[in-house]
Amino acid sequence: MALYESTPGATYKGIAADLGVSRGSLREWVLRMIRRKPEEWRHMANPVEP
Repeated sequence: MALYESTPGATYKGIAADLGVSRGSLREWVLRMIRRKPEEWRHMANPVEP
């Protein structure tokens, strides 16, 4: 998540490619983090792209 937030213009697709994982896997990891501690992610306008 820090990589996404610290990279201007970043997309899950681009970060997933850089990490060598699928976009869907990355999205699921992020959703789990958001569900676990939603108060930490409220500052994000759109935490999960469709």
